[in-house]
Amino acid sequence: MTSHANGICDFTIMKNYLHTHIYLILFFFSFQFFIFLYESLDVLSIFYFFIFYIISKHFTSNRFTIKSKRKKFIPFEIKKI
Repeated sequence: MTSHANGICDFTIMKNYLHTHIYLILFFFSFQFFIFLYESLDVLSIFYFFIFYIISKHFTSNRFTIKSKRKKFIPFEIKKI
């Protein structure tokens, strides 16, 4: 029982570790892309940089762990005349 629980704990730690490193890699590549575009476009480069930054923040945020609460569809009550 304890080894199974420790395995789950190690998996969650490893998952969080990988997510932070994915964020760092995406940020690095977006920064490289920003430098590349700065030499050519100057104006749109900042726009693209922030797009990549927001995408990397979105994929590494904890929003995907929260389950969306679906609203149950309540049909209209049929009234008898």
